[in-house]
Amino acid sequence: MATKPCTLRGIAAEKFLDTLSKCYLIKKFGAIIREASGEGKPEPSTNKKDLFEEVAMRDEIGDCAVRSEMSSLMRCLAEKFKSLPKELQILKHYSTMRAEMPSAAGSETIIQLLFSTDAFLLQLTQPSFLMFLSLLRQKYDNIKTLVSHEYSMNGQLLELCLPIFPNLRVIKIRIESVNLPRALEALRTRAPNLEEIVMPHLPLQYLSDDLLSHFLFAGESFKNVEKRFVEGAPIHLSFRKLKHLSLPLELPTLIRIFRMLLFCYEDCRVDWIPHLDGPVNASVFDSALCPAAVVCPSFTLDLCELRFEDLRFPYVEDVCTSWTKLKTLRIVLGHFYVNVDHKLAQKRLTAVLANCKNLTRFELVIVSNNVDRSYEITLNALKECGRDMLDLKLVDPYHSLSHEDIINLLNCNPNLQKLHLKCKPKTRYCKEAKLVPLMKLTYFRFSFMNEHTSVRGKVSSQIMGDILKTCPNITRLTLPGEELFIAMLYKLKISPKVHTMNFIFYSPIYEYKPIERIVKLLRRTEVRETSLYRNYRDSILYEHKNVTRDYVYSQSIFYSQCRKYEIDARYFTEDFCVQL
Repeated sequence: MATKPCTLRGIAAEKFLDTLSKCYLIKKFGAIIREASGEGKPEPSTNKKDLFEEVAMRDEIGDCAVRSEMSSLMRCLAEKFKSLPKELQILKHYSTMRAEMPSAAGSETIIQLLFSTDAFLLQLTQPSFLMFLSLLRQKYDNIKTLVSHEYSMNGQLLELCLPIFPNLRVIKIRIESVNLPRALEALRTRAPNLEEIVMPHLPLQYLSDDLLSHFLFAGESFKNVEKRFVEGAPIHLSFRKLKHLSLPLELPTLIRIFRMLLFCYEDCRVDWIPHLDGPVNASVFDSALCPAAVVCPSFTLDLCELRFEDLRFPYVEDVCTSWTKLKTLRIVLGHFYVNVDHKLAQKRLTAVLANCKNLTRFELVIVSNNVDRSYEITLNALKECGRDMLDLKLVDPYHSLSHEDIINLLNCNPNLQKLHLKCKPKTRYCKEAKLVPLMKLTYFRFSFMNEHTSVRGKVSSQIMGDILKTCPNITRLTLPGEELFIAMLYKLKISPKVHTMNFIFYSPIYEYKPIERIVKLLRRTEVRETSLYRNYRDSILYEHKNVTRDYVYSQSIFYSQCRKYEIDARYFTEDFCVQL
């Protein structure tokens, strides 16, 4: 009998079987099933493969034989959750933290687990598993969350999988830039009940007013939506239940669509990124945030962005203090072509910091190498009101601040609990600059800008060393995986309180040595959870064709090495929302 041509269904089943045979955790699943059913030794893999091939050839992947295989697997897992081996107990623990577990026992429990955890190997199974589930012609009503850390979804895959999750509420995914409109259209038409959409890694050059309008406003063109908005006519929404939208909206480039988003999705928290290259011709605060806050002071947005020149507006204080849910203030220092009274600017900024009762997070973004006066004014305001700040982020892509400037900034905020420095000092290490101990600091992250990784230097690692020495209560640490930083950690005595340590690489990892160094370092600490991350934007822009494959291989080695020493290696999830 002649062999029939392979179909999409047959390929999906084959690939899924291959994944099952290679995945360490899936092998554990099989052992549990055999124990529960009293079968003893597993059947030869060829028997199951023959079963799938036979069903695929008959074009009946969704028949009872396959359903029975899947339901048996899920049922046994659900019954065995209380006696799982250690590796799976960790998996269960994290899935409970990161996703709403459905109440129904059986298949939906483990499917939700596969789609919400950040365990490395299970994330690699997602494309095959999604295709396989779509072929079973069954809907899973209790699946609420779909997260993809590794695999970039495309329109075809979303069209296949979204219909089987009719009640999907949260989606956090990467999307291929190729044929992006098709992928967004699949989300719009097949998942209208989404409450959270997080796609932070979309390339900026592919986003336009028209594309976003079609995605968010029921397929309407931007021109038509803007006309209805100006006229005050009703505007149809694609996602009526949306509570959080995280896309890389660069402002003020996309200010017009952003303004309509604030008014039409008034119960939705929207993330965005500021323009980092030179002066701007429109104020985000004056053009969008201020009107929205005045019309609806209790609207959901909790972030206010002020460029330094916005402090010339006399209504800044009134708008911010009446903004009831304001928690984060972002100050952008850069070039501007308007006159600003420096005394009034300092007075207004100090008043905003002092009178916004819920304000606990401060972001300082420097987009010019000549901001001495505006930085001094910002520092003076923080000296008066910085004690209320619990979370601080500094972004300095142009290396405007010296080591001493950075230390002075930190000393203005003695009660910090979280700190993220994304910078590289422009001067040498200053021994006279002494850091005041931040006794409440539990989270510290040091990183670089993507475009300026060639200028990282020794001073950055010394700053990290000073912070680790003077802040004894840090529990979570994220830092570059470069040799300077690893060497600094080897010199230090890492506090036993540090239980999570993440490493970010900005270039391909072609050698085993960096991973080996990190694993040896972790063995000297009390760290229980770790991740190795290579910047996603770099991986798609880097010219070498083996970059992505290299990253997956490095992750696999890292995972297996950490598992030997009972360290939980996972995906790096801190950047899975729009970040500066």
